Amino acid sequence: MESELCRASHKVFKIKYHFVFCIKYRKDLFLEEKYTETIKKTCEEQ
Repeated sequence: MESELCRASHKVFKIKYHFVFCIKYRKDLFLEEKYTETIKKTCEEQ
């Protein structure tokens, strides 16, 4: 498991996930329970 932290002026961070949602075309995606549960589980992981 990689534990390196990124450092910049005045901040230290570690980004594991980057989510991009095109709501204009995918707004119905969030109405389906299977997709929302997957996103919730991913966000709850360490």
